[in-house]
Amino acid sequence: MKNPKIQFYSLICILLLIVVSGCGGSGGGSNNPPGGNNPPSGPTALNWQSLDTGLASNIAQGLSKIVVNQGIPFIACRYSTNDVSILKYDGSWINLYRQYINTTLEPMEGSPSITFDVFNQVYLACKGTASGAQGIGFWKYADTDGKFAVRTMTGGVNAVEPFLSRNSSILYLLSRDSSTSSLTVTSLTIGATSWTGLSDFGGTCEAADLEVFNDYPYIAFKSLDTGDLFVKKYSANDGESGAWDSVGSPVATAIGDFAFDIDSTGMLYTIFTNASGQVAVKKYNTGTTNWETVGPAEYLFSGNADNVTIFIAGTTPYIAYRDVTNDQIKVRKFADNAWLGLGSFSSEEEGVSLPTQLDLSLYVDGNVVYAAYMRSGHNATVKKGQ
Repeated sequence: MKNPKIQFYSLICILLLIVVSGCGGSGGGSNNPPGGNNPPSGPTALNWQSLDTGLASNIAQGLSKIVVNQGIPFIACRYSTNDVSILKYDGSWINLYRQYINTTLEPMEGSPSITFDVFNQVYLACKGTASGAQGIGFWKYADTDGKFAVRTMTGGVNAVEPFLSRNSSILYLLSRDSSTSSLTVTSLTIGATSWTGLSDFGGTCEAADLEVFNDYPYIAFKSLDTGDLFVKKYSANDGESGAWDSVGSPVATAIGDFAFDIDSTGMLYTIFTNASGQVAVKKYNTGTTNWETVGPAEYLFSGNADNVTIFIAGTTPYIAYRDVTNDQIKVRKFADNAWLGLGSFSSEEEGVSLPTQLDLSLYVDGNVVYAAYMRSGHNATVKKGQ
């Protein structure tokens, strides 16, 4: 007969082995904690494919943000041949129209900007020159004849970095003066042909981003003097010129790159890097009038990053940035109080390093995430993840 004490001690040892083996290692905890430098790539990672057929190869000089309208991706590209085009994706990239150097307006520098109105008409803005005059060229594409029906110039010789946004009936155009670093915002009622300047923005900036919510334009900008990140809102009563009012205190001080977006409820979000390249996302709390960190840690990426971008799908933030050390673009989204990894694109795909200026942008359409950016050798690329 077996000794019952031996049987009992044997059972205890077996149970202890089971418990220890289930702990997953001596360190304990997750190998990829929320906010860590290596975001989890398990079930949250998307299946990414390249949508490059027909896209600019070896000649791209600048990209707009990617936009999806009625399920179709659109993007604008400025080429090394000094022309600009809007392209849409339908199995391959189709060139809607290309404004050449010898026509009315010659694209000159920088990246173009596009947006759609409520009638699904696409608008484009870029720095250009016409009949010797320089400024921001503005075009509306007409499906009826395959041309841009409206060609106007606004700004002036030093106007650069155009950015378009719109509400239900008004288009807004942001530009920066390269000589004074001041900002100008003009508005155009859809269907009209003349721009109206909003009140003086005041101050100088190194870079700016424009979004519109409920007929109110918002601008996020990096101060030229301090490098601090601010957000302002334009408001006007009937019959008054209006004013730009600060939204809370500065979002952050001495930043590097930044981007700005607004969710479907009007919540303001910014993504930025600090002087060391660490990445943070903040949102504006209207109750406390403070900018609050999104996520469990102040910095969701504590390495060295640049080329940050953000897109809010409903109320869910999606972000992308370049991990400079590993030369990778990383895409993440915020859910369950954690920044989840959706995938990364390595420079190994090209065999050489990514360019310094990526023109990186995101767009989320349902359960599909699009990422657009510049690759090495003046190649444009769009990735689709789902």
